[in-house]
Order: sequence, then structure tokens, then C-alpha cells
Amino acid sequence: MKVRLVSLAAMAAVGSAHALSPAQIDADRANGTLKEIVIHGGSAQAPLFGGYMFSICNNDIDVYFNSGGSGTGKDYRAYACTLKAPIKGSYPAGTPVLLTKRDLGGSIYGVNPIALQNEENTMTVDSSGGNCVSTGQQAGPTTPSYTCASFGLKQAIAGISDVEPAIFNTTMTVGSTKTAINLPAGTDDSGNTWAVLTANQLKALNVGGANQTIFGVAVSLPLRNAMQQAQGLNVGSEAPGDVPSMPRAFYAAGVSGFVQAGVANHAGWDALTGSPADAGKQVNICRRANGSGTQASSNLLFLNAGTVATTSGSGLAPLVGNGVSIARSGAPIAVVENTSTGTAISCLTTASGLSAYAMGIVSYENDPGTAAWRFVKLDGAAPSQSLARVGGYPYVYEASIQWLNKGTGAPTGQLLGFLENLRTTLGSPTGIAALADPNAKRGVLAPPSNYTGSCASQTAGSNNALYGSCVERLDTVSKYNSGRLIYGTKAYSTNSSQDLHVVK
Repeated sequence: MKVRLVSLAAMAAVGSAHALSPAQIDADRANGTLKEIVIHGGSAQAPLFGGYMFSICNNDIDVYFNSGGSGTGKDYRAYACTLKAPIKGSYPAGTPVLLTKRDLGGSIYGVNPIALQNEENTMTVDSSGGNCVSTGQQAGPTTPSYTCASFGLKQAIAGISDVEPAIFNTTMTVGSTKTAINLPAGTDDSGNTWAVLTANQLKALNVGGANQTIFGVAVSLPLRNAMQQAQGLNVGSEAPGDVPSMPRAFYAAGVSGFVQAGVANHAGWDALTGSPADAGKQVNICRRANGSGTQASSNLLFLNAGTVATTSGSGLAPLVGNGVSIARSGAPIAVVENTSTGTAISCLTTASGLSAYAMGIVSYENDPGTAAWRFVKLDGAAPSQSLARVGGYPYVYEASIQWLNKGTGAPTGQLLGFLENLRTTLGSPTGIAALADPNAKRGVLAPPSNYTGSCASQTAGSNNALYGSCVERLDTVSKYNSGRLIYGTKAYSTNSSQDLHVVK
């Protein structure tokens, strides 16, 4: 494709005159017009980013997934287009933009490497050596028009995490060992050892709430069907009234090691399904790896891990990967740590293919469709916006987007304006309503501080009533949640370890 010969203003007028193919990206990069934004972390937020880019782009948009994993974009995704309208304080209409998002490794890659300015692997989008190959498909929020094979170290300008950065940098004493329960072991892509950030390093981040994410307990199809059978529901039915429920206590027991197949003094799947034959079936846990915000939220909600500082003080330690393969029977328990939401879903579908029982946590904006896994209710409540926004469903956490406040690596000018708009729009009722992908907006809510009026005063059917949350774990004192909860005239520190509470 030839380099643009028209001005950006003319491009804005004609809309989708050029697709942003790899060749066009190379051309725009060479002539200095391409604006590149690299964001790492929060794989649960991947559909939301896709929906956001489709809401601000002309229909010249191209979508790039990493070619690993059959081109499913489990690790990296990118979106290239010209902007259909100017972004306040940022780029004008017609500006060519390439936003590259890393999901691999989860939320921690949007926290510590941003604070420390460590380069991490990022997908390369260009036309060199057949790196990016056309899929022959029309680009969609979750459908790639190209897959790319190459990646290399690159510094992200900002990060997104499913919970605020401090949660990843807390410690818990398990037995007698103090451990950073939400940090990965070993080193990052640049060879830096993962370590707890200092208070000053955390303070150097400009942290702001973006959106609330609804998470759900997800199970393999054979387990869903067995639960339906046990609860007197229509087995195999997809009707909302036939969605079975898992007790919160059972999931907590499962992910902390108190549910195992055929082990004395431990429950088995039979405690959930009521069938003695299920007692000996291998217990498969499709959890996320340390560093995942999804996993950190699971640790908080089900195990008090991070809320309670020690196991001796009633905190429960999460099981870690044990190298056992997913199977229908065999070992007492198989714990698989998955590097992204996509690989966690693959773990569940693998179990379904083996007629095995498995469970894990997946953000609700991921729609199983006809895939071989399903969401179930939690203590009788289904994951839904209507319930979650008023406190009727408990598994809701607020994502944050962060970048350096100042100095080398801190965004400035139009780039800063783009990031501020991204953070604000992802967490506003109108921004969520404008998302082009229905799946992207079904699993998210706007924090209470991002719309005016009480919960009860919102007009039925309005964006605020549909997407505005009335509950949160943090305060509503500041625009981006200061992490302080006010009692009378005294302030007490708080964070996402708090229970949900109605605030408006």
C-alpha cells in the first residue's frame, strides 16, 4: 500500500480511505505521523480495550493478534486505525494510531514494570519478513485481520491491573514463611527479579480507577451438567433459569486444597454434585498464575489472602501449580497456573473434552457462546450488571490504569491526553454504552464516582442506570479513588480487601 498523500485533515473527511495494514503502519511510522501507545497488563480487560478502540476509530481499523495459540490473541493484541473524531487534549481526527496491548502474565506487567521502567516483551507490528500475515477476515473487536509472529522488549507507557498496584505488593505469612502472595517467582522478560515495590515506588505512580470488572466462577461443561442434575435443573439447558449455583465456601475450599479426590478427611466433587461416584474424580483447578489480577482478586474474595496477613490468623493460602495434567481421574488434585484469561479458558475446555470436572475464574465480559465451558451462579447469584451494580453479586473489583507521574518515562502532551481519555472513558456509563462490542460492555461497570446523582435517582434504561455502579470497595472522595474511607472526621486506610459497600 502506498504512503498517504493526503493530509490528516483530508483523511478525517474521507473516513476509511486506507486500512492500517502492516505496510501502511510502516509508512506512517517512517513519516512520523503514527502515534504508538503500548499498554501492558490485565488480560481480563482485553475485550474492553478492543471495544474502546472500535468506538474511537474509523472503519479503516485493523486488528492484530499474536500468531501463537492458533492466532487467538491470548498473549498480545493490537489495534491500528485513524481516529474518527478528535480526542480532547490529545490527537486530532484522522491521526493514525497503533495501540498494542500485552495480556501475557496478567496485571503485574501493568504495575511493577511501569513503576521501575523495565522493558517487557511486546508484539511487533510491521511488514518485515512476513511477520504479520492476513487472516482474510474482517477486523472485529475480537476478530483479527492479521496475526503477527514477532515480539521483542519494549517499554510500556502505561499499565492496567484488575486491582490497584498495592495489592500486588502486599505480603502474607503462610505457616512461618512471609511471601509476596501475588507476585510471580523468578524474573521478568528483562531478567529483573520480581520484588515488592517500596512505598516511594508505589507513590511515583499516577493511579486511577478505570472500571469495575465483574468476575465469575467458570466450570467445564460436564461439571455444569452434574450440578444441574444435583439441583433439579434441566441437564444441558442453556436457559437462565437452569444455571446452577456453586457455594462460595466450596470454591474457597477447592482453591485452598480442602477438596481432593479420594483423600481421607477431604471433600470431593461429590460434596457439590451429591453423587458418590464423583468422590474419586480428579479435582481440576484452572487458576491464573501469580501476577494475575484475576488471581489476586480470587485470593482476596475467597481466601482472605491479603486481607488477613497470616494463615495462623485465619487467612487461607491458595494452591499453586503442581504439574499434574488435567484429567478425569488419577491424581487427587491438578492445579494449572494459566498466564492469561485465554489460557485459563483453554484449560476449562480441555477438561470438557476429557469429560472431566474443572473450575476457575474468568471475567464476565468473556462470553462462552458455544465453547465448552460455562459461568455458574455464586451463592445463588448470577454474574450480571443488574445484580452487581446494587451489591446483589459479590465478585466485583475495580481496575486501575497507571503511569509514572513525572520524569523519564512519564507521558506528556497529547500522549498523556490520550491515556487520560482512555482511563476516564473506560470507566464512564456513556463510554461503556458506546462500546461497539456487546461482550466488552456486559461485564463492566462505571465506578460510583463517575456519574452524578444517587443510585435510586437514575432514569430507568439510562446509561447511568444500566452501567453505573452503586457499590465499591474504595471511597468516592476523589475522582480516581484515593484509597481512603472517611468515618466522621477521621480517615482510615482502605483498599480492595474491603467488602463491597453501597455508597450512593
